[in-house]
Amino acid sequence: MENRRVVIWNKEVLRYKTELGTYFKVNGDLKRVLEVKADNLDYTFYWIRERLGKLENGQIKVVKGSSEGSRDWEQEEKIKKQMWEDINVNTFPKGIDFEDEVYYQCVKTKQKMNGDIGYWHEQHNTTVAPPKGPCRIS
Repeated sequence: MENRRVVIWNKEVLRYKTELGTYFKVNGDLKRVLEVKADNLDYTFYWIRERLGKLENGQIKVVKGSSEGSRDWEQEEKIKKQMWEDINVNTFPKGIDFEDEVYYQCVKTKQKMNGDIGYWHEQHNTTVAPPKGPCRIS
């Protein structure tokens, strides 16, 4: 009996994500991410072409804020450009994934420790204001 080597191809994830505060509007629904998990490169390219066609004819839009928000043409063009680049590669495409900026807001709180009162800074996740004082983005 001969030994057979079985190769298992892990599914790759291809994502196109919008910047914070903007969304893909697809059939009236808002999404931050269009993604596919695929183990077949041909299917991945087909999926990109289909989404790219929908972006170009307005079936998928990048909008600011809410479903009633205005279109973010600049970001839409960046995503389309990346999709065109991804179609023309011979390896798995890289997609586009904007990192979310997370800001922390400092809040002073009192805590009683062994009879002494100490002041501690707590970090609260917020996207409203940039950090102030001694807090750092982590």
